[in-house]
Amino acid sequence: MSATWCGTAARAAYAAGLHVAPSDAVSEPERELRKRVWWALYGLDAKVGIKLGRPFLLHRSPAEPGLPDDQPEAAKQSGSHLPHLGENKTWLSFHLYNSKLFIVAREIYEAFYAREVNIPQGQSIWDDPQALESHAEFLQLHARSLDQWVDELPRALKTSRQENGIPFSTDGTKVDIEPFAPVWLQRQLLNLELMYHTLCTIIYRPFISFVPGPASSLAEQLATKCALHAMALINILHQTLSTTTLLTGWHEAFQWQWNASMTIVGFVLAYPRGALTPEAIKAVDLSITVCEIFGERFSVATSAASILRSLGPKINFLLQYHSDTHTAVHDHQIEQGNVTDGLTKSAASTEWLDAIMAGAPGFDASFMMPMQDMFQMAHSIEQWSALDNLFPNMEGDLWSLQGLGS
Repeated sequence: MSATWCGTAARAAYAAGLHVAPSDAVSEPERELRKRVWWALYGLDAKVGIKLGRPFLLHRSPAEPGLPDDQPEAAKQSGSHLPHLGENKTWLSFHLYNSKLFIVAREIYEAFYAREVNIPQGQSIWDDPQALESHAEFLQLHARSLDQWVDELPRALKTSRQENGIPFSTDGTKVDIEPFAPVWLQRQLLNLELMYHTLCTIIYRPFISFVPGPASSLAEQLATKCALHAMALINILHQTLSTTTLLTGWHEAFQWQWNASMTIVGFVLAYPRGALTPEAIKAVDLSITVCEIFGERFSVATSAASILRSLGPKINFLLQYHSDTHTAVHDHQIEQGNVTDGLTKSAASTEWLDAIMAGAPGFDASFMMPMQDMFQMAHSIEQWSALDNLFPNMEGDLWSLQGLGS
């Protein structure tokens, strides 16, 4: 539905000539307005395309309009009388840097998925550890532009952190929301950081692999980075929702929360012995609380909380099964005089996944989906959806809660 309406808006924008730089005959306020509308639509198109994995509708060209101005004079001409921020920044600065964020994210996304895979037909990068590692090196190079975007972001657009924490980081510190700042500014700053963590989660998520590979690989490091961004988003949302009303009933924030929650679940199952796994499990528990708070405003969030609550025991079951399997493999290695410990994705990881697929005790493998496909659920949610549709029984590619580790 969102893709359909975005397509309608894109066609209207092209028909109105918003895709080209405004003529000098147009007044300055209208030129800036046309720029803001175009780049707002560009951000929406990028968001929808990245979320749904569909081709983008808007494309950049030499004739495109420049990025909108955010200086005080432009804000004055816009007709708004909102107070200015520091560093000559205004309420328009959010729109400027939000557009820059989507430009960067889309360039990374397009470059990554346009890269030649070079794997045998019928396989994916998760079937070839070398291909996955090669893609990790490629993405890491391009993802530096996200760090550059953060570095260039004015201090006036960064929500401070408590305990000398770093804004836009994954250091686990709480945000320090200025209580005397205008509500519109508080929301702008929060949405900018939450959108950043969401895009980072999506960009790094392909490296959460359920196929055992070399320990301490770059791909695994990027998978950990993905989980850290998802955890940062969950922590910020929990703090904001439990102490303020800034995001109360904010449907898109709930979608970000669901995306982060399913990402964390996948990370825990893919890296049962990872150093970050204990903290990731706590993040899943925190996600339940966040969804329950959202559930006070719309019922689909209550369903999401129920799903996460049901997944908890099943995750613990699988992790315990992995622990028992790892112990058995380790003891066997000691008997054989071949001990290799400390691997995140070791031989035990292979054995526990194989055992689950073969049918571990107490686990109905007939309901098991291809684990890498579970991330298709991360974005398959809208505020009017029935989450039950995401979990068909026997058919389809997704888990059934009734069969997952009953």
